[in-house]
Amino acid sequence: MPRMTRRDFQGVVRRALEELPPVFQDALENIDIQVRWAPSLYERRRSRLRPGQDLYGLYLGIPITKRTTATPWSR
Repeated sequence: MPRMTRRDFQGVVRRALEELPPVFQDALENIDIQVRWAPSLYERRRSRLRPGQDLYGLYLGIPITKRTTATPWSR
């Protein structure tokens, strides 16, 4: 079986995101989604991956439950 190219996989991800219900698309409004072949060493450590384990998604940022509406420049 031929390997999927990066461009093809990015297309699959893009189409999947476009097919999400609007409520989920709205929740992703300020999320930067990146497609990578492999996680960085930092991401592997942060996710506590063991050798041979795969990482299918990782959120880096402030959890929505911990966010405030104030911004540093609005004070």
